[in-house]
Amino acid sequence: MPGDYLFTWTPKNWPYAKLRNLIDDFESGEEVSEPWRCSAHTMVRPGDTAYFVKLGRPQGIFGVGRITEPAFKNATALPKQNPWQVPITFRRLVDPTRTLLVSEVQLAAIPVPAHTWHPRASGVRLAQEAARKIDEIIGGDTDDSLPADAADLDAFDIKNIKDARERINRSIAVRRGQRTFRTKLLAAYGGKCAVTGCDVEDLLEAAHIEPYRGPTTNHVQNGLLLRSDIHTLFDCRLIAIDPSSMRLILSPRLVRGGYKLLAGKKVRLPKKANETPSSEAIDKHRRQSGL
Repeated sequence: MPGDYLFTWTPKNWPYAKLRNLIDDFESGEEVSEPWRCSAHTMVRPGDTAYFVKLGRPQGIFGVGRITEPAFKNATALPKQNPWQVPITFRRLVDPTRTLLVSEVQLAAIPVPAHTWHPRASGVRLAQEAARKIDEIIGGDTDDSLPADAADLDAFDIKNIKDARERINRSIAVRRGQRTFRTKLLAAYGGKCAVTGCDVEDLLEAAHIEPYRGPTTNHVQNGLLLRSDIHTLFDCRLIAIDPSSMRLILSPRLVRGGYKLLAGKKVRLPKKANETPSSEAIDKHRRQSGL
């Protein structure tokens, strides 16, 4: 079962200007991912939920995201800093100096020990009941997915259609990837999925091979242009690529399912050598996938 973790931010330890840049990108509809120091680095797993609390006054929750990759050691960390970080993709993010998703008063009303909201380190385990209460306060839409029957739970209200459409559009924009990164991949792959050959642009997404860890990872050679479902399978480590043959390797779960015809399929590559995927990154992804 996915876990929940609480990460901290304070302008004393992390410049506000850097956070503001992330917020600007998020508000423009781009995918926003950032590695964050994590105390519980041995426990976190991809798919776990990250909640961000601003320390100091005013205090409160200002962001929610999804941990996308295992923890890694930051070689540039200062001697007294925790070097372990986890890549996190934001699903909700506001400027904590102006507003909060969950206020200090609301946090205080959640039935957990008061020290929960004053952690001594960033990236600590958060009690499930506290996490679910935060979801409830925010609106319960911290996850982009919904149960199949969720749409039937409430009465139809035409006033909510516009807000719902805006959330859907933001979700699509985030999933497609950073605009510039995606544009470069669309050009490199001739507007076609590297695996299926699908040329419906609305379905094509910019997939990172090595997880996003700052602007330097938004490089064409660290990307693949993939149809949305193939992107999901790639991120979930259910599909990998053999770097020597550039052919697909499928998880046994997929071989037994509807994707079995993709097994051994050769990946289409860009015509320009300086745009082809990094074999080192492809191999690392394959090894991490265990395929």
